[in-house]
Amino acid sequence: TPIFNPQQKPWNIGFFTLLLITNLGCTFLISFKIWYTEHQAFSVYQSGRRLPPVVMIVIKSRAIYSFSLTALFADYLSGSPSQYFIIDAVSCI
Repeated sequence: TPIFNPQQKPWNIGFFTLLLITNLGCTFLISFKIWYTEHQAFSVYQSGRRLPPVVMIVIKSRAIYSFSLTALFADYLSGSPSQYFIIDAVSCI
């Protein structure tokens, strides 16, 4: 049977949706924790940046992954054959 069997479509939609929501939620929580810790330590050392570089790296890397998941989800819903290429790329990210 193919990976994207029509009988599995509701399960795949649920999986992709939960994966994207979990990814975005974890990204927000990790970024908030880093920002909050940085904010609490602000009195110890003065920094002119609003967000520490670590937070920016986390946000940008997760944004790339979230964009890839969104593209995969959109291609899956449209039935485009490019979903097979994107699923291979997403597994490497």
